[in-house]
Amino acid sequence: MLFHLRPRLAAVVAPVALAAPTIAFAVFSARAGQPGAAVGVVAGALTVFAFAPYGLWPLQLLALTTLFLLTLQAPTTRAAMQLGWAFAFAAIGTGTHWLYISLHHFGGLPAALTVLAIALLAACLALLYAMAIGAAVRLARRARSDTLAALIT
Repeated sequence: MLFHLRPRLAAVVAPVALAAPTIAFAVFSARAGQPGAAVGVVAGALTVFAFAPYGLWPLQLLALTTLFLLTLQAPTTRAAMQLGWAFAFAAIGTGTHWLYISLHHFGGLPAALTVLAIALLAACLALLYAMAIGAAVRLARRARSDTLAALIT
């Protein structure tokens, strides 16, 4: 029902509606004593506004810079991988908001299953970010070089 609105309004409402689980994750991370994960989640969620129809492209650079700086400060490789996963889950989850319209409106999938399907897709694709960041952090720490980390990431 929400996406039977005008297309322009749906373009604004869809990412915000799908960002609700992301915001909940950020709040949970901050309360669990991992404020870096919360910042990573928010940075990832903001990447959706770097693309059309919003066109705020500097947000993408700011978000990736934030991710890079957070991973450099991560105490362990596992913590860096968790940051990468949280960032990517938020970025992919909000960036694929258009799938909600396709699956629910045109495909007839119930709303709860649609959100679950998009969340599972985002969670699985976020594993790629986590593995790449984990490998970059491990290689950079072995070489003891932040420059290498910048080139790899």
